[in-house]
Amino acid sequence: MTPPPPVKPRRGRSIRTRLTLIIMGLTLGCLAVGFTIVGVREIGTFRDQRLQAMSVIAQVVGDACVSGLSFDDSEDATAVLARLHEFPDIEAAALYRDTGALFATYQRAGTARAEAWPRTLAADAPAVREMRGDEAVVRIPVTYEDQSYGTIELVASNDALDDEIRSYILTLVVVAIVLVGLSVLAALLLQRRITRPIFQLADVARGVTSNPDTTLRAPTGFGGEIGTLAAGFNAMLEKLAARERELVASRDMLRAMIDSSPIAIIGIERYGAVNLWNASAEAIFGAPADEVIGRQITSIAPDLELGTIWSHCSDKPFVLFEATLENGRTLSVSSAPLPDGGAVAMVADVTERRHAAEELAERAAQLQRVQKLEVVGRLAGGVAHDFNNLITVVMASAQLLQWRSSARPDLRTYIDNIQNAAQRGAALSRRLLAFSRQQTVDARRVDVRAVLVELEKMVRSVVGEQITVVLDAEDPSAIVTVDQGQLEQVLLNMVLNARDAMAQGGVLTLRATVVDRAALGERAPRGSAASWVALTVQDTGSGMAPEVMGRVFEPFFTTKTHGTGLGLATAQQLIHGLGGEILVDSEVGKGTTFTLLLPRVAGAEVQAGEGPTHMPVATHDTVLLVEDQADLRNLIQIMFAEIGYHVLAAATPTEALALGTATGVHIDLLLTDIVMPGMSGPQLAAELLKRRPEIAVIYMTGYFGDALTQYGIDEAAATLIHKPFKPEQLMKLVRDVLDARQPRRGPSAADVFLRAPDPGTA
Repeated sequence: MTPPPPVKPRRGRSIRTRLTLIIMGLTLGCLAVGFTIVGVREIGTFRDQRLQAMSVIAQVVGDACVSGLSFDDSEDATAVLARLHEFPDIEAAALYRDTGALFATYQRAGTARAEAWPRTLAADAPAVREMRGDEAVVRIPVTYEDQSYGTIELVASNDALDDEIRSYILTLVVVAIVLVGLSVLAALLLQRRITRPIFQLADVARGVTSNPDTTLRAPTGFGGEIGTLAAGFNAMLEKLAARERELVASRDMLRAMIDSSPIAIIGIERYGAVNLWNASAEAIFGAPADEVIGRQITSIAPDLELGTIWSHCSDKPFVLFEATLENGRTLSVSSAPLPDGGAVAMVADVTERRHAAEELAERAAQLQRVQKLEVVGRLAGGVAHDFNNLITVVMASAQLLQWRSSARPDLRTYIDNIQNAAQRGAALSRRLLAFSRQQTVDARRVDVRAVLVELEKMVRSVVGEQITVVLDAEDPSAIVTVDQGQLEQVLLNMVLNARDAMAQGGVLTLRATVVDRAALGERAPRGSAASWVALTVQDTGSGMAPEVMGRVFEPFFTTKTHGTGLGLATAQQLIHGLGGEILVDSEVGKGTTFTLLLPRVAGAEVQAGEGPTHMPVATHDTVLLVEDQADLRNLIQIMFAEIGYHVLAAATPTEALALGTATGVHIDLLLTDIVMPGMSGPQLAAELLKRRPEIAVIYMTGYFGDALTQYGIDEAAATLIHKPFKPEQLMKLVRDVLDARQPRRGPSAADVFLRAPDPGTA
């Protein structure tokens, strides 16, 4: 768009001309109003005087006609009316009787008037004194000594009156012309005297505007408002000079800042011409300032996206754009409009910064996902802890019921069902703890076939109905030494990856086989094992390209829009810790196969892990039991009491301290939960051991790993039993700890303070 042609400024009248016109206008206005008022009033006076004179004549003539009317002498009355010829303005007259009949008339000779008087006049005809066009009419009653004799009416011409009025108006006009001339002369003299100092100020102002010289000053010495104006003008010039010096300094500083800015600063006029171009703009766009100033911005930076930005620079109060150019560079452009319709644009090359921000955002998103996973893990660990308390109660109650029902074989099936359900609950708790990474490594011999069978139902519910699950686990010798929870965690992670790769459905195969080192060849893991158990997770999904397959075990690497990218990295770390390896085979469009290789345990059977199911041997030691869960506390109390232990049960650490420090009470063992309100188990043990160092301590807990470290527990040094546990496990541990301690001293608690358990609270 080209700018419109410049508009020439209109030259107005000078203050002298305006002042003269104002004085003349005011004078003429006042004269016109005054002369109009006086003229109208005088003309009215002339007419009133005319009618008054005619009334006097009519009165005199009427008095003279009284005798004629009295004696019915019309000739006498006519003779009286004829004397009206002495008044040249009166043209006609008529005399009426008191009855209203026409009595006598008069008509001036030589006049064009032919008055047709009415023959009778109404008795109630009013008196008349009025102007009718170019005539004056007067009608009055004829009376003598308060007696009415008739009515007389005169009609006169207004020619003489009109001549008198015209003469008067001419006189007014002449006087007005003289006064106007005098007002013009006075206006010229006044405006020169008034405007002379103003013109001197105007000359100074013109000099300041035409020549940027702020040293000019207005003349002083005038009084009144002009003197005040001159002094104020000079003070303004002083401030203007100081402001100009500040402006020059600010302009120089601003120019230096603009030139040294690492961001390109571009000034754009209303119609797109460049008027500001700093050094950074030269570096970004490759054009020097002397070639750019005055040219259209669209011709300097003609990229399509930039063209759109330039066209919107002055549309909004503040606009921020980001454009990717054809050469791959990314520019961040912010612009703000100027009051004159132009704009200022600031351009920064953010290509490297954007790449870094994208990488940082990706890392932050991955970290956030890891943190979310950690929070979920902590939640799962807390749920598992509470669940462990419940499972412990169920398992212990079932065990006690089994001991007491030896004479009732018909109840054995129900008790076994309760124990099996409790075992499955304990397995679920292990999975939750494995997910939250709060379970210690519990490596034991495991039949991987049983692991796959146990996971099958969960896998089917996870992958959905659109995916067919095939289980192949017929090899009878697939025994490995592994933590079952960790193995289930690794397998479940691979199942989830397979499910995501088969969004449209497919076949998922879980297989367990035994392979020897020769069959694996170069892919065999390092180690001395002669054979390996291969756990295979195979899908018919989308597969992976070679470059993706080479990075699947990198931490935080993922091809999904969700997830942390830690699943396969963690799985590889766990399998390497067991002396095994993870192999991956994949082809785009044909699916992926993950193979877990674990050292096979030859000639071994699975560790049963089951303890004795008979009632433990009776004893008479004293146990201080501290557990905040009432049902579990009561159950353990009953269980210990049945085999001969003396039990002091406490629901809180404060209550336990009171029992443990009572005078004359001997305690052999402190059995306490770790996490309790108000005081932890280790803190309780420390306080109690200060006074009774001979007491043995066993901790019960549903937490593992880092969750115990924060309470000062070292799993390798402390005596722990993890929930859920079976009664015989707890009894065996208690017996082992008591047998290993030094011989006790002092009386038994049974001799001093016996507290029988309440069977109804079990």
